[in-house]
Amino acid sequence: MRGRRFARLGLVTQLGGSQPSAAQSDRVPLGASAVDWTPLGALGPQGPRTLAVFPTWPANPTIVAERGADVILTRDGGQHWERRGSPPAVLGNLILAGTPDSSVLLGATNHGRGYRSADLGQTWELTFDVRCTQDLAVSEPPRCDNPPQYGAPAVGPDIQVSPGFARDGTAYLSADGRLWRSRDAARNWQPLDPAPGQLVQSYQLSPDYGDDATVVAAVAGGGFFQTSLTPDAFPSSDPADSSGVLVSTDGGDTWTQLLSSGLAVDDQPYLAVQRIFLSPAYPKDGTMFAFAWGDPSQSRPFGTPVAAMKRALFRSVDGGASWDVVAVDGPLPFPTVQQLAFSPDFAHDGVMLWARNDKPSSPASGSCQLRRSSDRGLT
Repeated sequence: MRGRRFARLGLVTQLGGSQPSAAQSDRVPLGASAVDWTPLGALGPQGPRTLAVFPTWPANPTIVAERGADVILTRDGGQHWERRGSPPAVLGNLILAGTPDSSVLLGATNHGRGYRSADLGQTWELTFDVRCTQDLAVSEPPRCDNPPQYGAPAVGPDIQVSPGFARDGTAYLSADGRLWRSRDAARNWQPLDPAPGQLVQSYQLSPDYGDDATVVAAVAGGGFFQTSLTPDAFPSSDPADSSGVLVSTDGGDTWTQLLSSGLAVDDQPYLAVQRIFLSPAYPKDGTMFAFAWGDPSQSRPFGTPVAAMKRALFRSVDGGASWDVVAVDGPLPFPTVQQLAFSPDFAHDGVMLWARNDKPSSPASGSCQLRRSSDRGLT
């Protein structure tokens, strides 16, 4: 129809090359460009903001999406869609977990709140609020007017669930520099403290968490590395005395600091770690990547002296026992977006993508790039 746009949703089936067969659908290689997309139907005049697929997709073709003021659902891979209800707020991310008979939909806002739906988006309950210190499970929770302890309220939550969520009901949530764990399918949350007095900048669960109960956290003192920071608010995280990378093999009850001496460039420590990424084959190959900051200096990006640090990407192929420097940039007076994505067949093809912002002028005018590696991140 002229003058009216209908958003369409699609899933990439292969980045480069032809569409894989059903037997290959669980092992799709990453190529140089995204050329094979399968449309999943017209969703209406508003485009989807966030979506979640069932853990066993495409074997189970269930997809839930947030579109405007609606939560919409397809049970047949996009051929037919139904409106489920309204989201409790604008959700920054969605996670669909559990089993077809007992599915749980988790949603998080950019203001420190986590929600849970047991009926695929028809009704929601608030189970987490970073501003609250009281238990939200009571029938009438108290007003949540406590200010965030660190940074801005837009820091998190980042929700991740155990691969065995349907069996163990375990989920994790980080917000405002802190980490929580749930063992009752995200109904209640208990705080964890990997490094007292320091902030959890990011974390990742082992791909085999259901068997090894391993959690890896990036920890740094000072301020939180959020990309909305302006130069005058850039955190003075301590690259020499921060804990760097911590690992827990008991689900977060106890933590061990990984070798920190390798997180250095030219003898300058880079222990203010912002992001941590684990390869899909981490339990076998021990491969992980860390974005970390060090070598502080003064910068004058807008004529006013501000703190700046250099940023480095490190790689470990032995579970953090040693680290190699992949790249260094900066000094920068603010953090920028850095994202890694791995091929599902990384153990065999070694392919990964790196989305990065290189320019130090301002957060809004930087230069975004997408890079590809086929040698397990070495180049």
